[in-house]
Amino acid sequence: MKKYFNNTIPNGNVNEEIRKNVEQLYKSVGSSIEKGNLKIAIEEVFEFIRSINKYFDEKNPWITVNSNNEECSDSIYNCLFSIINIANLLNSFLSSSSHKVKTWLGCDVSNWRCVDLKANIVIGEFEILFERLDKKLIDEELNRLKGSLK
Repeated sequence: MKKYFNNTIPNGNVNEEIRKNVEQLYKSVGSSIEKGNLKIAIEEVFEFIRSINKYFDEKNPWITVNSNNEECSDSIYNCLFSIINIANLLNSFLSSSSHKVKTWLGCDVSNWRCVDLKANIVIGEFEILFERLDKKLIDEELNRLKGSLK
């Protein structure tokens, strides 16, 4: 975004399949939450995240920015559309992080519905939401927890 679009959300068209998947996700995640199936609700969101990661990799915006700017704009816009809706869906689980993402993307919606992203908004200053933990640190903490349970 910074390099190719001056840190501004590009104009783009939401892919109808992605929109349909997001709208369905609100229904299914909402239903899972209402039934108390929080693990299933989160897994549904992460399944969608994996599909958007795949979409991003297949669209190659780092290549299309030079060969087809409209296609690049659409793919970036679809990813950002997905991100803002993921943040909205995960708000119940990760409210602080979700709020940060929404703020960065200039969105103040917190209703349980599909959020449309506004183009030409300058993305706010952002930071890494979650630091990657070293596997050794995780193993040490698990061993410590196991030791305290005995």
